[in-house]
Amino acid sequence: GPTDPEATAGVASAAISDAAPDATVEELAAAHLKALRRVRPTGPYHLAGWSFGGLLAYEMAVQLRAAGQEVAILALLDTGYPESGHVPDDENELLEWFHEDLARSAGFDPTDQNLSVLRSALRSVADTPARLAVLAEQVEREGFAPGLDPRDLARHYAAFRTGLRAAATYRPPAPPCPVLFLQSTTGARERAADRWAARVGAGLTRHDAATDHYGLMRPPH
Repeated sequence: GPTDPEATAGVASAAISDAAPDATVEELAAAHLKALRRVRPTGPYHLAGWSFGGLLAYEMAVQLRAAGQEVAILALLDTGYPESGHVPDDENELLEWFHEDLARSAGFDPTDQNLSVLRSALRSVADTPARLAVLAEQVEREGFAPGLDPRDLARHYAAFRTGLRAAATYRPPAPPCPVLFLQSTTGARERAADRWAARVGAGLTRHDAATDHYGLMRPPH
């Protein structure tokens, strides 16, 4: 319950997929905070976020501290440091990124052949709904998300696209509190902790996990 000191609340990605496509990290974090404070009006707060969720957790901590609330723990789980110019202008390329993200989240490693088939199919259609239909067919053939509702796929894509765009324009303010950073030791984000350490300074504590970015969200991690 709201007064339980050990209560845990998770915030669904609907706050992202339902947001405006050009929503900022600050706006998305404020929406998440509104939902969080309905069930837990006051701190101390323990915040954690994986990947883009870490940016939201960081900004939520900034906003909570500005409101005079205590943030006892802020944990970033393999969160890349935001950089500009990181989002493809071409939607087909963005959907290829999304496909890879879906596959790796499910523990699958997309093959070059699958990517080639998807790329060709995406370029044969002209608008977002048709491209999402192509992607849904590909995901079904590959079998890593059986029975995925196309409407859910569209919502996941909206959240993915909005998150990428928001991250590309976010500039993390001064750290609101000490930061615990869980760093995967393989994969594209293996130097993320170094980038965050340059921003957070001595307030960052790093722990390494012998897995990749997606493995952090699977047992035993």
